[in-house]
Amino acid sequence: MVHHERVHWPGWLVLIAVLMALLLAGSSIGMVRGLAAEPDRPTHLLQVLGIVLLVVMATICWRFRFLEISFGQEGIGYGFGRIRKRIASEQILAVEAVAYDWVRYMGWGWRIGPTPGERAYSILGCPRGVRVAFRRADGSQVSLFLSAEDPDAAIRALALTRGSLPPAAIEGHGPP
Repeated sequence: MVHHERVHWPGWLVLIAVLMALLLAGSSIGMVRGLAAEPDRPTHLLQVLGIVLLVVMATICWRFRFLEISFGQEGIGYGFGRIRKRIASEQILAVEAVAYDWVRYMGWGWRIGPTPGERAYSILGCPRGVRVAFRRADGSQVSLFLSAEDPDAAIRALALTRGSLPPAAIEGHGPP
């Protein structure tokens, strides 16, 4: 059994990001027009840069519009856009469904926690998720929060493929 989710950013937030990209493009076009008033300055390069900037901003907004997670036999896959990571099943120490503490991580998105080895991939508007404790190849222990619409189903999918999983109680990585 594999559990796969796409956790989307709220529509109003995506709209704000698009409006900011348009505002940035508009201000660069205004800057180009201001420079065009001076006849000795070449403005074609600045116009091209403004268009490139708009395309880059639109692409970033489009690529990072959701967090994709999957829980299954091979382990856990997660990431924003094309930036994907995988935790092998053998590396997983514990998983649990928890509420996201945005104050602890100081916001949403890809976050680094207040203690070493603590990370979060979170989405505004998704109050719950899965905390995964795992061991990296170098032996260091990591606590990772992943936003999930249905964290219990994700944990069940992982438990069915691996057998039972202990609850996450990692010293120094937040409350169990």
